[in-house]
Amino acid sequence: MLTTLVSARLSRGNETKMSDIKPKFVDAHHHLWQPHVLEYGWLRQIGEPKPFGDPTPIQRDYVKDEFWAEAAAEGAIASVHVQADGGLPDPVSESSWIVEQTGKEPGLGVPNAWVGFANLRSKDAEATLAAHAALPGFRGIRQIVARTDAAPDMSFVPMELMQETTWQANFALLAKYGASFDLQLYPDQADDAVALFSRHEDIPIIIDHCGGPYFLFDAAKRDAVPAAEPELSHWADGIWKLSKLPHASIKLSGLGMYHPQWSAQNCRVVFQTILDAFGPSRVMVGSNFPVDKLFKSYADIVSIWNEWLGPLSEGEQSEIRAGAASRAYRLDL
Repeated sequence: MLTTLVSARLSRGNETKMSDIKPKFVDAHHHLWQPHVLEYGWLRQIGEPKPFGDPTPIQRDYVKDEFWAEAAAEGAIASVHVQADGGLPDPVSESSWIVEQTGKEPGLGVPNAWVGFANLRSKDAEATLAAHAALPGFRGIRQIVARTDAAPDMSFVPMELMQETTWQANFALLAKYGASFDLQLYPDQADDAVALFSRHEDIPIIIDHCGGPYFLFDAAKRDAVPAAEPELSHWADGIWKLSKLPHASIKLSGLGMYHPQWSAQNCRVVFQTILDAFGPSRVMVGSNFPVDKLFKSYADIVSIWNEWLGPLSEGEQSEIRAGAASRAYRLDL
């Protein structure tokens, strides 16, 4: 059904040369924000280093007008907003703001779905989940769990959240609210993730940012070939372990955070490993804008996707561009 739908959209405008028609896709991972409107943490800490580098250029308003102008021009037909700041005193305030954005032009209805934040270590986690679930467009929760002793500067949190009893108990509540979980982790944590999530097949797992290939960071600094990196096999092992979770899918997103000069060539091994492990029906694309705007233009990112997907069949391309995201986030396209 979805393949037919996307193919039909692709066929519109037949008066245009086929080479000029941009493949349609769902941007399954982006952010919008106004630092002066909500009580953000890191977005107001101008210039304070983050695991992905100096955030100063993006610590400004990035609202729907700018995002949709960039995304729609490259073929986006829908999008999924993912929470931007776990430091918000009231994470539901971000969700309410996003719901307001969906009613504005351009791109009425965009974002088509959104993923909120809840601190699953908190005794108030269920109240936050219930408040999110009461708003239209809610699909799931993200709380970043990514940390690694191998690269402390790349860690987002100081502890192993998935090992905590309270966190695990609150994670189980996602099923009650029909919520998925966006998982941002590193390959070191794959065993913990599989052990926990295999007990909760009623909670869809969506792995963000290619499963955290942080080995690319050192490879980029040394101008090395990622395929030759010994850490590649460590990351790949994690990807294959996670792919065995039948309710897990993964995003081709966020590579600029690990390799600022990433390209279709130097990160092809990342794409191919993910495709081989998950298959096209469980792989989706996401711009991670405006974070990845630090490294590439939106058009450049889409061009890389197109180079990777070009050799695949029409059906396989349709799955990666729209099918997997539409199922994972229950989009009505």
